Order: sequence, then structure tokens, then C-alpha cells
Amino acid sequence: MAVAAHKITVSDLTFTAATETASIKIERKVPDMDFICESENRLWGCSSSKQTIYASALGDPCNFNVFENLSTDSYAIAVGSEGDFTGCCKLASSVLFWKENLLHKMLGSYPAEYQMYQYNVEGLRNGCSKSLQVINETLFYMGLHGVFAFTGGTPTLVSPNFGERSFSDAVAGNDGDSYYLSCKDTSNAWHLFVYEFRNNLWVHEDNVECVDFARIGKDLYFLDSDGYVWLAATGSDDANMEWMAQFTPFYEVTSTRNKTGATVERKRYSKIVLRLELPVKSYVVVSVKRDDEPWQEVGQVIGTRNNTARVRIPITRCDKFSVKLYGKGPCSVLAMSREYSLGSEV
Repeated sequence: MAVAAHKITVSDLTFTAATETASIKIERKVPDMDFICESENRLWGCSSSKQTIYASALGDPCNFNVFENLSTDSYAIAVGSEGDFTGCCKLASSVLFWKENLLHKMLGSYPAEYQMYQYNVEGLRNGCSKSLQVINETLFYMGLHGVFAFTGGTPTLVSPNFGERSFSDAVAGNDGDSYYLSCKDTSNAWHLFVYEFRNNLWVHEDNVECVDFARIGKDLYFLDSDGYVWLAATGSDDANMEWMAQFTPFYEVTSTRNKTGATVERKRYSKIVLRLELPVKSYVVVSVKRDDEPWQEVGQVIGTRNNTARVRIPITRCDKFSVKLYGKGPCSVLAMSREYSLGSEV
């Protein structure tokens, strides 16, 4: 018997010649699944209520009830782990089924070969199934303690600079080079972050709430909560773009033949030397912070042909020293050096 959308075909000699009027009900049941993904021409899914992982028949994504001992059969396996599923995705030749504190990995090419492995690793945070994004065979996702990168072994935290801040309701996309993440903090404020994984650099782009992302070629689009569709990046410079970059505090480092470490003496900073690519009409404002004192603006650089700028700083002793740059228009910071002298230990 073959079943199509609007037609049923039966084999010869299935019925004997007769006249009969009756109603026939034919149904194909599909299990209720919380999350689904595609892998190797099969539809995979998982159910928290049944604690079961399913795979459709090969090439038949609506058929989960074919068990004829063939390589094209559908597949189902119950799991004994605790907690609800939080998402699933394909990574290379495996299918990953996540919970908040563990991972079920499915390997194999057909039902008789399928093997499931369980790993107690930092899992996918509940409500963040849309944060799963694969870039160059590296999976990025939002866990309970931040954003993780997974290549098949142990997940690695890539957002330690978020500190103790906690984010939820994460939605993500990628343009093939960067990971775009929209998420909500504990005060219900939304943030759009971009992770440039080649440089291990996070950038806070906006405070927009993204509902979903879609990629066409190299262009990444997102839908915001007001129903508008935006192009995430065009690759062109905006002369009116305002930006800010804050560097981690400098403790300064001394090096000897036997060891390298931060200096214990307090420092007297005298100036900062910046080498910039700063077009005409762009500018940069330089601010500094000593220890826990307030930020202090110490100079401004305006775009010219020669963009090597020396910014002098009022001399005050401190242990650590921070630099913040605020600007408008395109700018590339090619180099930055600080001149200081050592003082006493207290």
C-alpha cells in the first residue's frame, strides 16, 4: 500500500470483487516533539514528556512508525536522564540533544548502527534553543553560566568577560564569521552582542530585542520585537556611527630571566601614545581611570593625515590604570603605549 497526499494505492489482489459501502479512516501519527532538527535526510526530535528521542524514516519526514528491520526504518529510544530537553541540533555527523546539565549525542548512519552517548557537561539553558548556531563546525550556545563553544569534546566558556551577569531568552544568528546574540538580563533589559570568534572579541551592538535571525549569503537579517526586519551589517563604514571601546585595566608587567608578573609598585602615568587610522571628520575622545576613581577625560584626537597622537595625563600614583575610547566615525586603533615610572609599594 502506498499513501500520497490525496491518494491511496493498493496492490493487486488486495480485495475480492464485491460491492460494499463503508467509511475508512487512515491516519499517520507523528509523536509530539518539543524540538526538531534535520540530519542525513531524516527528521530528528525529542519529547520531554515521553523522555524519548525520535528519528523519521529515511527521506520521509512525516513517518515515524516504520519498523521493518531495514536501514530506512524510523527510530526511537528512551532516555533515563533527569530534566526536560532544552534543544537539539546537528553537528558534523552527530545529532545533539541538550538538557541544562547534560548532553545526549547520537552517532551512526542507520537504526541498527545508532549509538547514544551521555555526557555530563554544561548544557543548553532552558528557553535558549534558538541560541544554537554552528560556525565552521563549532557550535555556540547559551548555557547557565554564559556562552559556550562546543566542537565535540568539553564545552568551552567564551564569555568570561560577562562576569557574574546572567542572561536568558537567548536568540542567535551568524553571518559565517561572527556570532550574533540577543538576550535578556536579570533586569529584563535586552542586549545584542556580537562575538568575533577569530579574535575572541565581544562587542555590545545595541539594546534591541531580536525575535529571530535569517541568513541569505553573507547578509544576516533579524526580526525585532516591533515587527521590523533589519540587516545586521553591510560591511560599509558609517561616518555618523558612534562607538566606545573600554580596555581591561593595565597592571603593567615586568619580566626577568626566571619569571614574568605584574609589578607590585605603584605607578605614575605621564602620557598615552595612540597610533590610529582616523579619517577626516572622525574623532576619538580619550578617558582614563586610576584604581577606583571616576573616569577623567584627558584628550581628543581629530582625524587628519597624520594620526599619531600623544595624550598627556595629569600625573597621579595608582596601582591599576584603565583606558576608554569614545568616538564618532570610522577608526582603527593600530597601537597604544603608556609611559609611566615606578613608585613605592604603598
